[in-house]
Amino acid sequence: MHSIKDFKIKNNNLFLRVISGAALFWIFGLYVAFAVLNNELWVQQDSKILSYVFGWLFIIASIAILAATFVELFNTFKLKKVWAKIILIIFGALLYLMPLGDAAFLADGIFIYNFHKQAIIFFGNPFFQFAVFFTLIGAMFFVLKIINYKTLDALWIVFIGLVIVFGLKGFTTICLSVDYTDKNGYSAINMGYITGVWIWIGIILTDTFAYFFGGKFGKHKMAPKISPKKSWEGAIGGFLSSTIILISLSVMLLLIKSDYNVFNVFVFAEILSQSQIITLYVLFAVLISITCQFGDLFFSFIKRKMGIKDFSNIIPGHGGILDRLDSFMVVFSLMFFIILIDSFIG
Repeated sequence: MHSIKDFKIKNNNLFLRVISGAALFWIFGLYVAFAVLNNELWVQQDSKILSYVFGWLFIIASIAILAATFVELFNTFKLKKVWAKIILIIFGALLYLMPLGDAAFLADGIFIYNFHKQAIIFFGNPFFQFAVFFTLIGAMFFVLKIINYKTLDALWIVFIGLVIVFGLKGFTTICLSVDYTDKNGYSAINMGYITGVWIWIGIILTDTFAYFFGGKFGKHKMAPKISPKKSWEGAIGGFLSSTIILISLSVMLLLIKSDYNVFNVFVFAEILSQSQIITLYVLFAVLISITCQFGDLFFSFIKRKMGIKDFSNIIPGHGGILDRLDSFMVVFSLMFFIILIDSFIG
């Protein structure tokens, strides 16, 4: 029998979880609002500077999230050298900011790369991009080695750091995508934040329904050694619920307001018929839900490997920022590379 004290502790934990969850909702809502305002203000010809301001606020917020999650990662692997943490965060921020993709993709994408035609050509050079990219990764590994980190641990830190970088880079690339090179100078064609929010909704729905169905019907353990509470029933329930809702939302947008289509940010979406676009929605809804659950398991594996429950306790009742954004990072990393491949073959 549970004591009154246990009951009070449980209620207090639930209260903290609800309050911190509500705070997170508004914080991440503000974060997304910066992208919404960047996109929407761009189409108003007298609001270009204001659009840039909100775009930079979004980028600064993303770098802050990168820094916070990097610190959680370093603490997980017991990295104590403050100077090493600072240098690695700077390298991570540079990787986040550096351009990846061909010149045409950069011109149509995030505003920070298209301020000058010659700059776009220079940044769009694949040899320049890959040279800088691998130099920064090599530098991160070198910093860890000079403080006598084991090779395997150093590789894990660099790899997880790259997942974080590309997760935020993918979200930024999608959310801040507006057709900046439209013949009239302004366009409402892409409105990338619609796609970014749609994907994030898919992640939240998968996690939420997997938790609900797992708690209600879970009997068959999915990965007991990695995450004992996850079940196949929960995974299937989360997958089906998320996929159905995502497809419904995307088709509704397609039929009601075509300028705000999901995946207008992709080059190949411009040449598809309506039925092909709907097929695309189905494929991506499935991919997002599956990748989301894989991402959750991947970060659960890291925590189990390092013998911790959460990456930090910065968010009462929820753990760390990385605990809340684990699936987010993996899903948007995958989306970034899909966009990158699309830019080269499109």
